[in-house]
Amino acid sequence: MKRFLPRPFFLLVLTAALWLPRAVASADAGCAQIVERYRGLLVSGYAPTAQASAGWDATDASKWIATLGADSRWPDIDYENRAGGAWQTLVHLRRVRILSREISRPASPLSNDAAAEQIILRALDHWTQQRYQNPNWWQNQIGVPQVMRDIIVLLGDRLTGDRRAGAMAVLKQLKLMDAGIGANTVWSAELAMMAAALEDDTAALAHASALVAGEITQGGAQGIQDDFSFHQHGARLQQFHYGASFFQDTVRIAWLLRGTPWAISEEKVALLADFADRGNFWMSRGSVTVPGTLDRAVSRPGALAAAGIGAELALLADVLPERRNELGVMARVHASGRPPHSGFRAFPRSDFAVSHQSTASFFLKTISTRTEVTETLLRENRRGRKLNWGDHYVLTERSNYVDLPPVWNWELLPGVTSAPDVDSIQGRAFVGAVSAGGYGNTGAVAMDYATGQGEVTTLTARKFWAVRGGTVVGLIGALTRTGSGEPVRTALDQRRLRGAVTIADADGVNVLAPGQHTRSGVRWIHHDGLLYVPLGTQPVSFSLGPVTGSWNDVNLNYSTDPVTESIFLATLEHGNAPASAASGFVILPCDTPARAKKLMKKPGWSVWRNDADVQAVRFGDDVWLAAFYVAGKISTWRGVEVSVDAPCLLFHEHGELRASDPTHAGRTIRVRVGHKDYAIVCPAGGKTSEPVRL
Repeated sequence: MKRFLPRPFFLLVLTAALWLPRAVASADAGCAQIVERYRGLLVSGYAPTAQASAGWDATDASKWIATLGADSRWPDIDYENRAGGAWQTLVHLRRVRILSREISRPASPLSNDAAAEQIILRALDHWTQQRYQNPNWWQNQIGVPQVMRDIIVLLGDRLTGDRRAGAMAVLKQLKLMDAGIGANTVWSAELAMMAAALEDDTAALAHASALVAGEITQGGAQGIQDDFSFHQHGARLQQFHYGASFFQDTVRIAWLLRGTPWAISEEKVALLADFADRGNFWMSRGSVTVPGTLDRAVSRPGALAAAGIGAELALLADVLPERRNELGVMARVHASGRPPHSGFRAFPRSDFAVSHQSTASFFLKTISTRTEVTETLLRENRRGRKLNWGDHYVLTERSNYVDLPPVWNWELLPGVTSAPDVDSIQGRAFVGAVSAGGYGNTGAVAMDYATGQGEVTTLTARKFWAVRGGTVVGLIGALTRTGSGEPVRTALDQRRLRGAVTIADADGVNVLAPGQHTRSGVRWIHHDGLLYVPLGTQPVSFSLGPVTGSWNDVNLNYSTDPVTESIFLATLEHGNAPASAASGFVILPCDTPARAKKLMKKPGWSVWRNDADVQAVRFGDDVWLAAFYVAGKISTWRGVEVSVDAPCLLFHEHGELRASDPTHAGRTIRVRVGHKDYAIVCPAGGKTSEPVRL
C-alpha cells in the first residue's frame, strides 16, 4: 500500500489550490472546475488510491515508451492473468496512467513529448479495444474505472472522438452501489461523480455527491463506528484497509467539491477530521500500523507502513480553514513518526486497544461474539487464521514489523496463546476494556478465551492486560488444555533481531548467541530497547537468527522470490496439558540491560490474583485494575475487601472507581468497598462508567 508522495506534499496541494479558482459562477463551470482541480492534484503528485499495486513510480517510464510492442502490449506483462487481487493485466493500464501524468507534468523529462504521447495513445487504444475483464467484480467495476478516470483527466484535450468515447465507456463500467456499503459505495459514487463532471451531467453529479455525503456518518453496519473505528465486510476492523481508502477518497471528494453547488457539508467534513484525530492517529504510530487494523491486507507488501495521512490533512486544512492550525500541528507530529496523543484508548466496537507513550506504543486486538474473525479471500492472508486472537505489537521510534509477514511463524504471533493443532477460536461475550477515557494513561482489557479444533473447544484461558504508562502486564489465568495435543505456547514477541539479546536467569546475566535456546528460571529478557519479564515458572524458548520465506507464502498474488530477515522470537512454554495454570508477562520500554537490573529491583507492578474468577494487577501505591469473571471479591494491598455482585471490569485510581460491562449489555454493578456500598452504572456498548468517588 505504498503511496508515492513527495515529502513537501502540503505545499504541492496548496499550489494546486491557489492556481485554481475558488468561486463557481455556474453549475457547468463547477463541473469543469472539479475536473481541473483533480487534474491539478494528479499532476502535483497526489496518489488517488491506497491500493498496494497502484503505485505512481515513474522510474521506468522511458523504458516503457521504448518497449511497447507492435501489438501494443508490453512483453513483461501477463495478459492472461486472472488473479482477483493483484491483477497483473491491469499493470498495462496503470503504466498508461503513469505515462499520462509524465507527459502532463512540467518537470518530467517526458513533458509534452509527442512521440511518448503516441505510444500512450496506442497503449490506451489497446485496452479500450480489448476491454480485459477479471473474475473479481471489484476489478471490473471499480479498479479499472479508477485508473481510466485518471487517464481521461490527465490527457484532457488529447482525447477526442472515438478514442475519448472508448475511454469513457471503460470508466462507465462502474456500477453505482447502494447506500450504506461504506468504502465500496464511496468508490463507485466518486467514479460516477467524475464521469458526470466530465460530461457536464449536473443531475448525476448531485446524486453521486449526496451518496458520498450519506456515507460520512457514524454508527452504521459499515463505515465509521461511534468509537471512530472503521468496519467493512461485517463487524471487522478495517481501519487502514477499506477505511484508508474511505478516508482518502471522502477527503479528496470534499476538497474537489468545495465551493460548488454539490459541496459536502462542513459538519460531514469535520467528522472526517475527527475520524483522523480520534481513530487513525490512535491506531498507528506515524505512518506505521499493526496487523489488527488491516485484517487480510497485512499480507500485502508495504501494508504495515501505509498509515500515513499527511496528504489528506493538507486537503482538510483547505476545506476547514477554521481548523487549519490544528490540522497543521497534527500533520507535523504525524510526519515525525511520533504519536499525536499519549495515553490508553479502547475501541469497544472493534475489540481493539492501544497505549501510546513517547518511547513506545502497545497495540492489542481481541475478538468476541460481536466481532468477526479475519478474512481469507482473493488468495490473500493464507496463514493469518490466528490474527485477532489477542495478538499484541510494540512499535518504537526505531523498530516495527513492516514487511515481516513472509518470515513470521504465524502459529506464534506475539501475545497469542495457542498450539499448532488449534485452528479455531470461539468468540465469547466477555471481552472488553476499562479506562479513564480522554488521554489517561491507564486501562485494562479482558478476554474470556476459548479455542480449539473446529467447533470443539480444547484450549481455554482467562486473559487480562493491564496497562499504565509504558508498562503492560499480561496475565494468562486458568489455562487449560483438554485431550492430547501439541505444546501450548505464548509468544512474547516476534520482531527483527536488532542487537544483543540479554537474559537474567539462575546463571546470572548473559547474552544469548544466535540459534535455538530453551531456558528455565528466566527473570527478564532485554532486546532492542524493550524489557520482557516472564511471570510464572514456565521455560522460555528463543529462536534468534535468519528466517527465509516469500510473499507468496502469505499471499498468492505476490512473488515467490525469497525474503530473509533476522528474527527475535521469545516464547513462553506452557507444556502439552496445562490445567488451570497461571502465568503471564510484563513488557515495557528499557534502554539497556543495566537499566533492566535497576527496574527489577523495585518493579512498578504486582499481580494480586490470576485465576478463573478474578485477575487483578496493582501499579504503584493506589492504582489497580481487575477483571471479575463472576460475582466475587478481592482483598486489596491495604487489606480492604472489594466485592462485586456481577461480572465486570474495575479500575481504581487515587480514590476514584470506574467500571465497565465487558459483555456490552450495560448494567448497574453493586460494588462494596470495605463497609460501603456503591452503585456504578456501566453504559451499554462496553463503555466505561463515570467515576465514583470512594
